[in-house]
Amino acid sequence: MRALLGLIVIVVLGLIVASALGLINLTSSGKLEAPKVQTTGGSVPNVSVNTGKISIGSEDKSVSVPTVKTEEKTVKVPTIGVEKAKDSK
Repeated sequence: MRALLGLIVIVVLGLIVASALGLINLTSSGKLEAPKVQTTGGSVPNVSVNTGKISIGSEDKSVSVPTVKTEEKTVKVPTIGVEKAKDSK
């Protein structure tokens, strides 16, 4: 089942990429519209909600915090040199 789902996802992504790259051209013979839906009657239910309270604040506490020291050292680093190609005129 998992392999089938993966295959379907790959096929759909492939179709999207092919369409974006112009490899597939999708056209319809008619006008594409969303269906019209009408609803009538009914009522909205009454809902009562009780919620808890959340308080946000700050307080001072002593915590251990690591410190980082840096120092400067001389080390060898790789370099790259580039020469432009000579004109063959």
